[in-house]
Amino acid sequence: MEGGRLPIDLVFAVDISPSMGKPHEGFKPSKLSVVRDALAYVGSRLLGSGLARLGLVVFYRYAFPILPLTRDKQRFLSTLPLIKVGGSGTAAGNGLIEAVKLLRGSVREKVAVVITDGGLNEGVNISHAAIYARNMGVRTYIVSLAEGPKGSARRAIEEAAKITGGAWLHAEDRQSLLSILASIARAAG
Repeated sequence: MEGGRLPIDLVFAVDISPSMGKPHEGFKPSKLSVVRDALAYVGSRLLGSGLARLGLVVFYRYAFPILPLTRDKQRFLSTLPLIKVGGSGTAAGNGLIEAVKLLRGSVREKVAVVITDGGLNEGVNISHAAIYARNMGVRTYIVSLAEGPKGSARRAIEEAAKITGGAWLHAEDRQSLLSILASIARAAG
């Protein structure tokens, strides 16, 4: 432990549904490009601390890991531009499950950050995935973008984050996304 900070393993699960490839006020040229930029900034800072390992998961109708936990800043940064829009659907629960799987076996502080603009219309219910995350000791933050979730999707996201001891946070533009991710990084480490 360095300066009172605990080592952390953090996995970002990123929505790559078609809506993420579109611009929105405050997210130009696209929501996904802004997310990649924000992850590059926050990831560089976390990996520069020497206390973090980061991983990446992407999801649309399906979810899959694209980068196992690493301390290698260059490896993390070189993976980000490869994240492109996938197919239709938003299976954030599946994204969270894959993030938790990457964190299995870790003895460090375990955090998952799910980033989405979608309506959670595919896959495992996000609340059920959150129960799994909690039971695996993974605190989860769910970051919604742009217009964000509505109605039952919003309630499900709020409940899921609460189950794990994390939080639901909403980013309306590039700057608020950077602030949110930086605050999660500070709180987690």
